[in-house]
Amino acid sequence: MGRVRLFRQKLINHVDSVAVKTVYSWLLRQTRDRFGVASGEAEQVAQKGYLLLTRSLVNRLEEQIQFRALAGAEAHRKRPACELPQREVVLTPWSHDDLELQREFGLKTLQNARMARLIEEAYWQHASLTAGMLCFLANVTGKSIRERLAPLWEEGARLPVAGMAKKYRQGRAFRSTMALDRFLAGEKPTAIRQRLWLSMATWQQYQVDFLHVAQLSEAGLDPAAIGERLGLHPALVAEYQDLDRRTGGAAKLAESLPGRLVSAAPLAGGGQDARTWLLAELQLQHAFSLAKAHSFLALLEELAAEDLTQQRSPETVVYYAVAEHEPPGKALSECELVPVQLTYYSPADVSVVSLDATSELKWQRLLRYTTQARSQGGLLTQPDLAFLLGVHPGVIQHLMKEHPEVVLPTRGNIADMGPGLTHAAKIIELYLQGYTETEIVRRTGHGYSSIENYLLTFAKVVGLIERGMPLPLIRKTTGCSMRLVDKHAALYRKYNTPDYQFMLMQLRRVFEATTLKKGTERG
Repeated sequence: MGRVRLFRQKLINHVDSVAVKTVYSWLLRQTRDRFGVASGEAEQVAQKGYLLLTRSLVNRLEEQIQFRALAGAEAHRKRPACELPQREVVLTPWSHDDLELQREFGLKTLQNARMARLIEEAYWQHASLTAGMLCFLANVTGKSIRERLAPLWEEGARLPVAGMAKKYRQGRAFRSTMALDRFLAGEKPTAIRQRLWLSMATWQQYQVDFLHVAQLSEAGLDPAAIGERLGLHPALVAEYQDLDRRTGGAAKLAESLPGRLVSAAPLAGGGQDARTWLLAELQLQHAFSLAKAHSFLALLEELAAEDLTQQRSPETVVYYAVAEHEPPGKALSECELVPVQLTYYSPADVSVVSLDATSELKWQRLLRYTTQARSQGGLLTQPDLAFLLGVHPGVIQHLMKEHPEVVLPTRGNIADMGPGLTHAAKIIELYLQGYTETEIVRRTGHGYSSIENYLLTFAKVVGLIERGMPLPLIRKTTGCSMRLVDKHAALYRKYNTPDYQFMLMQLRRVFEATTLKKGTERG
């Protein structure tokens, strides 16, 4: 049991370290701290604000990409995908909801939810994805995709993958309709959410959308008009209408929390735009004054205008990384976060993508994400990278061990936060082994100035050791930490052999030149 609890606590720590960097988390903190809303209610307010962002204020969120999928919601013609018509769609490869799922149900549920979301988002935009496209986007093998989706296909879920068997294309229902149907039949919500890979926020939104559809249906609107007002696909609206006719679900949900909130609040649409709806929601449901509600709306509009809509290429996402200058040991909540643009997918990835293995694809993306973040003044952690790739942090560690010749510029390496050989030590070893600075730059992703600083520090330690100075005094003289001095001393002992004397002599000359220069300046 002890190991289970330890594993669980590490999982929570990893999830928390990533969650603090999402747009939703920032909005939640603003709601709680700036607007003085209690924690439980702040989640409801932040979710409504985030809903306004996603459905009305922006066309593409920071975590979204544009991707060319097959045209048509269900493409099943037996022809190569490259020969079929395509269309560009907006997809969400990762979301803050994924973290909630991982915390509650584990990594596998997070991975499954991502695949299902990608499939459904393509469908909403009259497009479909092939198994190869899912491998490319979700870093999951073709075999794993089939094994994970097949149980839901067997149960009648509408999750169309191009080329799927005919038996999985008939009598389908969306996950949201299946979830509501099961709930109305008496199944426990937690079991439903785990089975269908739904976060609590998503599950609650399904109920609200269902009740809105029922209300607008009573007003005589057709599915297309309802879908346009609520931002829902007409096929989903039709399923909700059919479910309500069969079960009387809207009446049964009227006394639930979503039902009580919906019945008292004006709908988005109905002669009012989404901004007016949110202002009324905040005043009626959360006791905001009109001025306070307008201030919250202004915050969302500013966020949409300045951050979410910034110009970037179709394949690029924005992620918030810890600023490079932040020292180790500082609480993450107090660290400066900087937005970095990451190329989520690249044409170069096509050369390594495979239906049978994803290790090369993951490694290529690790290299790209860490290097791009570092070049923009941010540092990604192993949990950040694991979240972006949809894998366990242990996979990141394993990939790094498989490529010992490359030093990833992660926060752990740059800030010397992790155990083992640091980035500085690895750079010094490469230099002692005869690699040029240009080769070291290419292998490690570090700049020339950083590499020169690491070598200069090592040269000082070597020079002072050879002059008989004790290590504590070297620490005081160089201003380095004792840990770093000890590691440099260990490297010196390891490489102070005949084979490496030429490179050590170069470092001795660097030491002599710098100390002579300083002595001349003092004179």
